[in-house]
Amino acid sequence: MFFFVEFDDGDKVLLPYSKDLSSAVQFEEFVYSEPQLFPLRFNAADAPKRVTAMKREPIRNIALHDVFYLDLRYWGYEWFDALDLPNAYSTTYVVPCEYVAWQTRRRYRFVQVRCPLFDEVLHTLWDHYYVFIYGSVRALTDAHTLVNEQFCLLYPDILPDRNRDRLFAEFAARV
Repeated sequence: MFFFVEFDDGDKVLLPYSKDLSSAVQFEEFVYSEPQLFPLRFNAADAPKRVTAMKREPIRNIALHDVFYLDLRYWGYEWFDALDLPNAYSTTYVVPCEYVAWQTRRRYRFVQVRCPLFDEVLHTLWDHYYVFIYGSVRALTDAHTLVNEQFCLLYPDILPDRNRDRLFAEFAARV
């Protein structure tokens, strides 16, 4: 895992996670500001226990059809890096998604997520942990870049392989 770090003198460097980096106050503040980094709030022995505990908690503070903005990195860091998007380390590329259905498995309740832009229902059912780490962005800020149809026309590799050609043609026809 790498972090884009800006030093007091203005230098900006991509640094790997390390004990030195993780001990900085600024790093701790950053980790607490980014839900996806939840496991880094804890030591290596405690993190899996905290994640498991959160997965067992009931999903709160969402309703079906709520819209949120999902970080493109959800689909994988290697895939995201291969997109070679501009300012990839200084902005968060997000796509609008929505909660579409509740599902109960054994005694746990999950929510199903749909990404209308990609014409896709995500395969993974989300528990409380996933809702917290991936579904927390409810409003866009200056730190976000919205992925929309026009953006997909510029960067078609963002579109899922299985329906890239169809979606690209549909988006191009609307421009």
